[in-house]
Amino acid sequence: MNKKKKNLFLPIEFKYREFSSKLLLASFALKAGFRVYVGSSNSIFRLIKSKSKKEGIFFFKGGLELELLVNLKKKCDHFVILDEELGTLKNDYAKIARDRIWPDTEKYIDRYYVIGKYGYEASYNIFPKMKNKIKCTGWPRVDLWRKENDHLFKKETELINKKYGDFVLFSSDFGYNSNKIINQRLNDYKNSSWVTRKQYYIEKELAEKTFKDFNYFKKLLKDYDGIKGSPLIIIRPHPTDDLDAWINFSKELSNIKIVYEGEITPWINASSGVVHRGCSAAIQAHMRGLPVGHFVSENAKIYETPYKISKHIYSLKELIEFCKTSIRDNNVNIIKYHDEFKKMIYVKKDELASELIVRDLLKLETKREFSFQTSFKNTFVDMYIYIRAIIKKFLIFFSIIEENLGTLSYSKKIPGGITENEVKNFLYLLDSNQNSTVKKIFKDCIEID
Repeated sequence: MNKKKKNLFLPIEFKYREFSSKLLLASFALKAGFRVYVGSSNSIFRLIKSKSKKEGIFFFKGGLELELLVNLKKKCDHFVILDEELGTLKNDYAKIARDRIWPDTEKYIDRYYVIGKYGYEASYNIFPKMKNKIKCTGWPRVDLWRKENDHLFKKETELINKKYGDFVLFSSDFGYNSNKIINQRLNDYKNSSWVTRKQYYIEKELAEKTFKDFNYFKKLLKDYDGIKGSPLIIIRPHPTDDLDAWINFSKELSNIKIVYEGEITPWINASSGVVHRGCSAAIQAHMRGLPVGHFVSENAKIYETPYKISKHIYSLKELIEFCKTSIRDNNVNIIKYHDEFKKMIYVKKDELASELIVRDLLKLETKREFSFQTSFKNTFVDMYIYIRAIIKKFLIFFSIIEENLGTLSYSKKIPGGITENEVKNFLYLLDSNQNSTVKKIFKDCIEID
């Protein structure tokens, strides 16, 4: 029976990074009496626009422009943020956090959840108008990295191990790894009304340095690949990397694989160690007790948490030694968190961040409403989107239009869309006894009740 409930809206920008953690949060929200809508950012904004009443909580990953946020608050009781772009960033945390919240929008933000103590203290100082709204809870994404949640990825992990055996994972986050993607992004920067001339040249310099790092690392990998008996390395490109650049490079290799499938967690769980250049994969591997190696370039951020908790790799010899040692001494039974980790990430022994966040969301005064009813208009829009996608694929196939497949397209953000079955399957893994109804509202938008 359709009952009035508090609605929680969970938009997803990057499926591989956010889908599982959003469903973990959703599972606790359902137990607390919420109805949850999860889907791509486009679909959830579409749902909000279709609503006739102001109700519910919109749970987002960052700030919105003033006009957009004002309009959103006309449709939702609350706008809350958990900024997944900040993570364990340290040196520029305050500046970047400040820049990600638009001027004059603080009063429209009802909660601001942070990953740890450092982020809490920095946010407390830079957002004086939000002091009572900032909460140190940790992240649902980090919840998934805890050993007690290994079962959620057991099947995928076993399949990866069966296919590849022992390997070391390299988690790439170059971003600027081809001239094509550099030119495109810098052009976007140049044409943006939000980017100053100075910011453009800062970004241009960063792009050039990063591309130099990428080419140096490619050479290192090529040399590694030529050494007989070297352990298998699997490279997982970051969603912001130019995937074409990695695929083209893979044609030159024999004992290094490029794989961009599913989210990263089962790949880390299946690995014997992780090499990185300063990303959250280092944190995740550390939480499993895996060896973690930081590929150090002249561009390395030596003051950040991933660097401080890792073994530093400067040369081909050190890379080979790290990979061989990781596979030979693989033992994830002993886990001890580094002091730097404990400063940056809040992990409560007997409680998940998802539980803390949902408990806090219940404190927000939120109207209850009936389930969303799909209209003929929404069905028609779905048909239009479907037909447009078929036409686009047809044109691409016959090379009538160009598709820049290496850049950050919608298909890379939400590969395969978001479906009822995958939501049902993951919720079942989370709690096989949880009795919930899952239904598609429209394309990439799912209701869980």
